[in-house]
Amino acid sequence: MNERYRQEVGRIQASDTFKQQLKDAMSRQKRGSFRFPYLKAALCTALGLLLLCAITLSVPGFFEAPLPMLKIDRQEIVSSHNLGTVGTLGNNAEELAHNVPYMPQEGDVLPVYENPWSEESPYLSESDDAELLPLLETFAKRFLLDEYQIAHLHEQLSTGMLNSNIYLQADIGRLILSSRDSAYLLLSDPQAYDLSGDSQAEVIAKTEQFLKEYPLVDPDEAYIDVSLTAHTPNANRWQIRISRQQDDPKETLIEQQLNAFQLTLDPQGHLASISCIAVDTAQPLGEYPLKSRQEALQELYDGTCSPSSPAIAKDAQIAYTEVVYGRYLSDAYDMPYYKFYVLQKMGESSSYIPYYVIAVDEEWIQMEE
Repeated sequence: MNERYRQEVGRIQASDTFKQQLKDAMSRQKRGSFRFPYLKAALCTALGLLLLCAITLSVPGFFEAPLPMLKIDRQEIVSSHNLGTVGTLGNNAEELAHNVPYMPQEGDVLPVYENPWSEESPYLSESDDAELLPLLETFAKRFLLDEYQIAHLHEQLSTGMLNSNIYLQADIGRLILSSRDSAYLLLSDPQAYDLSGDSQAEVIAKTEQFLKEYPLVDPDEAYIDVSLTAHTPNANRWQIRISRQQDDPKETLIEQQLNAFQLTLDPQGHLASISCIAVDTAQPLGEYPLKSRQEALQELYDGTCSPSSPAIAKDAQIAYTEVVYGRYLSDAYDMPYYKFYVLQKMGESSSYIPYYVIAVDEEWIQMEE
C-alpha cells in the first residue's frame, strides 16, 4: 500500500520539494506503526504483572511458611501446671456453664505456641538461683510486689520438688515458681479475702471488689470467669480466673487461658493462693485449623484424650463442651483442646469428669510412639 501511495504521489502535479515532504511524512508514519504495537504490548504486560502482584499480596498467608507438624509423644510425661478443673463436679449439668469468652466454630483457626522449656527438667529445685531468680522477679512485677526478701525452702538443693527452692517473701505472702512460666503466691493470711458464694454471680461481685483492693488487672479491663471445681453438700468450690479483656473475643480467650491469674479458695471460700501463668504469645507457631466437635467426640470414645481412663461409653452423657488451652497430651505445646464434661460412675454415685481432646485438625498432628 505504501508503494502505491508513492506512485500516486509521483503523479501529483506539485513541486519536487512538496512531493519529497509527503514521502518523508509517510515513512515516519510507517516506522511509528511498527513501534506502537510493541509499546502497547509492553504496557499491557506491565499492567498485568502489577495486577497479579496486587492480587497475590492481598491473599492472607500467601508468602507464609507452611505450618509445622505438631509431634505428640504418646509416652511423654506431661507436666501439670495447667489451670484445669479438678475435684468432684457433682451431677448437676446446669452448674457447669460459665463465662466462656469465645467458642470456636467449625472451620475456625487458633494459634499454637511452642513451649521453650519442654526439654528442661521439670524439677525446679535442681536449678540454681542464678537461673530462677530473674524469673521470680518477673513474676513479682506481675503480682505488684515492690518489697520482698529472697529466701529458700531448704538450705541445700533438693532433687524431688517441682517447685523452686528459692522464693520471694513479701508481706502479702510467699511467691514460688511452679514452672518456668508459672508461679503462685501463697497468702500469709488465708482469712484476708472472703470470696465464697452460692452462685457464680455472687463470687464475681466479690472478685470485682477484691480487684479494687489488689488490682492485679485494671478493674475496668478485667475479664472474670468463675467455674465450679467441686460440689459438696455444704458449699460449692469455685475456680476464679482473672485476665485482661481484649477487643477481639478470640484474643480474650487466649489471654484468659495463657496469661491469667487463677484464684484458689479453701473449703470455706477464703482466698488461699493466687497462681499466674505467663506464656509468651508474641510468636505462635502458626494458626492451625480445628477439627469438628464430632471428630473430637470420636477421639474421646477411642481414648485419645486426657485422662485416658475411665473409658467412656458411647451413650455417656456429655453435659458441656468448651475450648481451652493446655499441655494435657504434650508438654511441647500450648495448644487448644476440646474440654468435655462426661458423666461417670464414681462408687455409689455419679459425677461429671473433664476430659481433654486435642482440638487441632488431625492433618497437623503426628503421633509418635
